[in-house]
Amino acid sequence: MNGSSECVVDASALLATVFEEPVSEPARVAVSSFTTPIAPYVLQAELVSALSRKVRHNIRSLEDVRDLFVSAFAFPVRLVSSPRLHTIAFELSCRLNHPSYDCYYLALAIERDCTLLTIDRGLARAAQQAGFGEYVELLGES
Repeated sequence: MNGSSECVVDASALLATVFEEPVSEPARVAVSSFTTPIAPYVLQAELVSALSRKVRHNIRSLEDVRDLFVSAFAFPVRLVSSPRLHTIAFELSCRLNHPSYDCYYLALAIERDCTLLTIDRGLARAAQQAGFGEYVELLGES
C-alpha cells in the first residue's frame, strides 16, 4: 500500500469510537493515527440501521442512542463517491460471498490503496481468504 494518510473507516469501526465497548480504545487510537478517514456513502445508511437496531432490540434507550447518533454523524469522515465503487463492490460481494454493503468499504480501500479499519471479523476473514487481507486491519485483535 502507498503509506497514505487516508484510511477507510466502516460503520463498525466508527460506532466503536462513539460507544463504550471493549474495542473502543483500539478503534480510537487506530482511527486517530490517520489524518483523513474516508468512507463510501453507504456509511450513512449503515449508521442509521445499526443505531436504530440498538433501540428496536432494547439494547439502548432511544434517548441514549439519540446522543450517539449525533456523535456518529459528527465524526470527521470524508464521504467518497466513485462510479467504479459499484462495480468493484459487486465483484467483491460475488467473489467473497459477502454482503455488498460491506464490500463497498473494501472496494474503496482497494481503489485508494489504503487500509480499511473494521471490527467486522466476517469481513476481515472473507477479505483475507480472497487475497485482500493486506487492505484490512481488524481492530481489537492482536
